Amino acid sequence: MSHFKPGMSANPGGLILRGARARTLYNSIAADLGGDLTAIEAAQLGEAVRLQIKAERTADATASVRLSNASTRILERLKHRSRAQLSLQELGL
Repeated sequence: MSHFKPGMSANPGGLILRGARARTLYNSIAADLGGDLTAIEAAQLGEAVRLQIKAERTADATASVRLSNASTRILERLKHRSRAQLSLQELGL
């Protein structure tokens, strides 16, 4: 018997980052982004880290480049959002 109702995630916190490399990379990038991430930003960062780790581990050069590019696009969006938030804070908004 399951404790979860239909449609309810068995892992409401999302995917778990495993491995020291992934946790270190996540924490480092989160600090670079200001550290105070929303749930959506944290999920996006987690996905970017997973893609980057997968890119580092794959033997297929084409797949590695595609994974790395996808990770970079996510990180660029997060960086842009982080800068916009800082600008609004500086203006007192």
